[in-house]
Amino acid sequence: MFDINAKKFFQISIGIILTIVVALMIFSYILLNRTTIYEGINISGVDVSKLNRMEAIEKLQNEFEDEINKSVLILRYEDYIYKAKYSDLGVGYDYYKAVEDSLAIGRQKSIIEKLKDILHVRINGGNIGLGLLYDDKKIDRIIEDVRKDICINSEDAKIEYINGSFNITPEVIGQKINIDVFRMRIIAALKSSKEVKVPVEKDLPKITKKMLDKIKANVGGFSTSFGGSSEARKNNIQVATMKINGQLILPGEVFSFNKATGFRNRETGYMISKVIVDGKFVDDIGGGVCQVSTTLYNAVLRAGLEIVERTHHSLPVGYVPKGADATVSYGYLDLKFKNNYDFPIYIRGLANSYAVTFQIYGGQISGSRSIDIVSEIEERVEPDVEKRIDNNLAPWSTEILQQGRYGYKVKTYRVFYEDGEVVKRELISDDFYKPKKYIIRVGPGNSKTSSIQDNNYKGRLVQ
Repeated sequence: MFDINAKKFFQISIGIILTIVVALMIFSYILLNRTTIYEGINISGVDVSKLNRMEAIEKLQNEFEDEINKSVLILRYEDYIYKAKYSDLGVGYDYYKAVEDSLAIGRQKSIIEKLKDILHVRINGGNIGLGLLYDDKKIDRIIEDVRKDICINSEDAKIEYINGSFNITPEVIGQKINIDVFRMRIIAALKSSKEVKVPVEKDLPKITKKMLDKIKANVGGFSTSFGGSSEARKNNIQVATMKINGQLILPGEVFSFNKATGFRNRETGYMISKVIVDGKFVDDIGGGVCQVSTTLYNAVLRAGLEIVERTHHSLPVGYVPKGADATVSYGYLDLKFKNNYDFPIYIRGLANSYAVTFQIYGGQISGSRSIDIVSEIEERVEPDVEKRIDNNLAPWSTEILQQGRYGYKVKTYRVFYEDGEVVKRELISDDFYKPKKYIIRVGPGNSKTSSIQDNNYKGRLVQ
């Protein structure tokens, strides 16, 4: 009897257990395959349980959209206030991501872990925050509006030489916004609804009156004449000089002649005149500009400034000693020098119809100091002689086909004096002006003439 009852009890128990297991499996299947958000889940405090994707989004929009539309961000600097509507900033809540995150609860990992997550939020609840969306371009437009209202451009102090003295216009200190910091503050404030302080900084000018007040003395100068030049060459000298006049070089800065005078063409005021190319005079735009660079070079040397780049002509020029010239060619050859003083340098240039002059002004230097430029010819190089015998010429006759020219090896020194005594002798250049070959055509009987020192040609060479 006991065995029969036990057997029935066991069968009933197994049946109950199987029923429970099947029921749990059916319940789990139905639960895990729900398409709505599980019970207990909130988004920023709004209950979205049992809602599908679109229902949850719609509920959130109804709850928060008015809040967004009414929200205003205050941007403040001293007495200045700018009110930016959230809508103007393209601000909105990221409903879609929040709902997706809600739907993901209980739908990831293994079945057991899914069920544990579902049970956990049903008992303890779960809250998901709403993220903010904003439009970077709209924020940048608001920043630009504020920048225009607040920012003041700084202005450098200016100096001008008028009627024998300097006139200085003081600098203007501006103010600017730290754009990167401002943007970060705005984005942070959108989440906290706090007022934003506009990060304003001083915009300091590069050149101040205090710096320019140091310019008091003439530290060097030089002049060259061009009275016999063509009108086109005079024009070019005057144009280039005026472009350099008033140039200011701060301590440590490097001055570029080509940058200051610009590209040479008719549109920039230059005309066609003679220039030296490969030892020959040819017509080209800007002839005469090299006299300006040479004159400035000599003034700069006498002012004690550091030469960074300089090139001599292919042949000596007549307006300065050999070794004291400086040729330029836009985009190819430049004259550059550095302000190696602790005060600014001001260049005054003047070109009339017969001379060009540069004066270099700067801080007060010892009155006992002076600088001299000394060029020393190390060697005079005779040119080769090329003879071309022509039996069609009369006996013993000659004809010059190309005028010869001596070459020169020249060293140039800058000599510093204190109280009349040499304190420094500095080699500034070691130049070689190549000789030019002398070409003659000779008639019968002149075949033995071999040296340029022959009396027939001596004195005809360009010195």
